[in-house]
Amino acid sequence: MIADVPWLPPSPQTTAQWPDWEKQVLEYRLITSVLTEIGGDGESAEAIRAREISRCDLSAAYLANVYGYIYEARPDEEELIGLDEDALAAALRSDSIAYVQYPFQIDVFDWLDERMTTKGAHGDGIIIKARDMGLSNSVVFWLAHKWLFRRPFQARLLSRNERLVDQTNDPDSLFWKLDNFLMGLPPWLLDAGAPGFQFKPPHRLMLRLSNPANSNLISGESTQSDAGRGGRASVILYDEAAFMDDFAGIWSAGRGSTRHRIAVSTVSVKKGLDLYNIVHGDEGYEQPSVLAVPWHHHPLHDDAWFALERTRDAPQKFAQEVLMDWTAGAGEWVYPETHPYQPGQFPYVPHAGETIITFDDGFDDEFSIVVMQYQNDSGRIRVLESYQNKHQPIDFYGYLLRGTVSPQFQFGPREHEFMNYIRTKGPALYYGDAHGAQIEQISGQSLFTHLALKFGIPVNYYIGPDSGTRLTHTQRRLELGKLLPQMDFNTTHGARHVLEALKKHRFKDPEDSQHMRDYREPLHSKWSHTVSALEYFAVQFEVFRKTTLYGSGGIRYSGRRIENGRLMATA
Repeated sequence: MIADVPWLPPSPQTTAQWPDWEKQVLEYRLITSVLTEIGGDGESAEAIRAREISRCDLSAAYLANVYGYIYEARPDEEELIGLDEDALAAALRSDSIAYVQYPFQIDVFDWLDERMTTKGAHGDGIIIKARDMGLSNSVVFWLAHKWLFRRPFQARLLSRNERLVDQTNDPDSLFWKLDNFLMGLPPWLLDAGAPGFQFKPPHRLMLRLSNPANSNLISGESTQSDAGRGGRASVILYDEAAFMDDFAGIWSAGRGSTRHRIAVSTVSVKKGLDLYNIVHGDEGYEQPSVLAVPWHHHPLHDDAWFALERTRDAPQKFAQEVLMDWTAGAGEWVYPETHPYQPGQFPYVPHAGETIITFDDGFDDEFSIVVMQYQNDSGRIRVLESYQNKHQPIDFYGYLLRGTVSPQFQFGPREHEFMNYIRTKGPALYYGDAHGAQIEQISGQSLFTHLALKFGIPVNYYIGPDSGTRLTHTQRRLELGKLLPQMDFNTTHGARHVLEALKKHRFKDPEDSQHMRDYREPLHSKWSHTVSALEYFAVQFEVFRKTTLYGSGGIRYSGRRIENGRLMATA
């Protein structure tokens, strides 16, 4: 149910009712504009203005619908048909139209007000919308109302770059919309909310709008990792949040500055899954209040509009921007075939086949370990567990993989759980990246040599035509792609993490790369290291099958090689 706007005709409850409501509101606007200029019905213009100021103070929706104007660069061709030459010229010159809200926009105002009176996770809100719904204007007008009539009020506006926050003569920028709304108000109404205000310094500066009467402030920022971390704010607005780099960090940075974070965005995973995770309450986030605004909530977006717009864009872009499909464009996903996969009861089976431990080592990045088991009878591979950590020396992982507690390190519950798990799995075959075999100048030995000599962990790695060759991303994806249909994922936390990493592993977007040749390279993220660990085993799978006599345990190999390049096998 769409709430009524006070003093206006009953709000439309369906899109079909909106045209009649628009006519009634336009008539009300016309009558009100005359009365506030010359008075009427025995009241002076000053008395009517005072009443209108009180009404605007009480209702943001009343202010917007009765006094608001918005910029419209796309005239409706049907409305131009039949106009005489003078009327047509006037219509084409006009770039502002009366802001009569659509039903869903009225609902957005009430939803925003509810966020401001709610504590905790639901005091934050995210509006997920289809393209071309006019919600940036709606949220900016709502902020302008608070700036005029609520004290104290401090708002911060963020978008993916500074131009979209504040840029002179750019209708796409948030502050341009804000200026345009305030400039469209009758002078007596603007003066009532911000007496003495002028559209010049010190009241209007780049990225700043100050109300001289009540000290309210709306400021703007471009998105950096610490954006929003400044002084206290009544609310922070994140416009097109899905397209911000490191939105998770930006969202977290705002938590300490305000009780109310509001994100408005179309759906996309081009810049990562940060917004997706927050919207769906994944990755440990407590889900905020979420308002979805699909395309068919717009009164002018009927079936004919839908059919026409569908012809004007690529199917994947149309699915993303109009149908609000997060995963539209499966080509962005490195392993889209894993999206239907689900974890199941695939535990370790004693004596069923080799235990496999593969890892992607790192220090500043995640050191990711994946535990699997090859099934001799079926040829399938079970993903059993995984572990991830960072900023630990190699000995930490050596003790972890051997299941041995060391006074040198303080292992927590997760480490003890992982060590207890692998202790029961018997001897394992280890796999890693070829760079681990490179000799470090400081220590004088490679990471793999250190693991082998100190912990008895021989690591196998890909051996190409040239010593230490590392396969390209394309070759690694090809080999793991061949292996995925043979893989099953257990229900343990670690196995679920591996499956999620495969599902969320993405390619770089061409806009993120300096060269188009980088486009097919995967995005570096917290998921990529777990996937890389699987790839390092996948590129050696055929050698694994041959050297282990198809999982019978007859031969193992160490990864070391002699001068002619052959593997040195051990019984």
